[in-house]
Amino acid sequence: MQFLFGFGLFYDVWAPVAEIIINLSVATICGALWGLPGVLLGGLASQLLIVCIWKPYFLYSKGFKQSVWKYWLSIFTYLGSIILPWIIFEYAVLPQLKINPYDNIINWTIFALTTVLPYSILCLTLLLTCTQGMRNFVKRFLNLKLNRK
Repeated sequence: MQFLFGFGLFYDVWAPVAEIIINLSVATICGALWGLPGVLLGGLASQLLIVCIWKPYFLYSKGFKQSVWKYWLSIFTYLGSIILPWIIFEYAVLPQLKINPYDNIINWTIFALTTVLPYSILCLTLLLTCTQGMRNFVKRFLNLKLNRK
């Protein structure tokens, strides 16, 4: 939204109205079918269609004057770098662990450490190798730490 304001792109004033119409329509129809989850689906649908799909398209086409596929490629790269390790851990690592985290706090702690740390390291590694944004972030962080010493 800040980039849209910065570019002075204020002529999509219909977007909030469309968001409300989508929200109410989906919430009414799906709420009648599925109850509360259907009502919540209305908000999700309107946010997805307007905020996640229309706004990036509008910004890239009218503001940046670039293809929106550059944005989508970066989003899918970030998502893939997070989802791929999750799938690996969900189906390859977790079934191999013989620790029951529900037994006691010690088992829970061991389970948390044996799952969160490797998952985080794998995500960080994928993000560093696949995305320039993560490399820039780490460089800034390291420069900040080194400059303070």
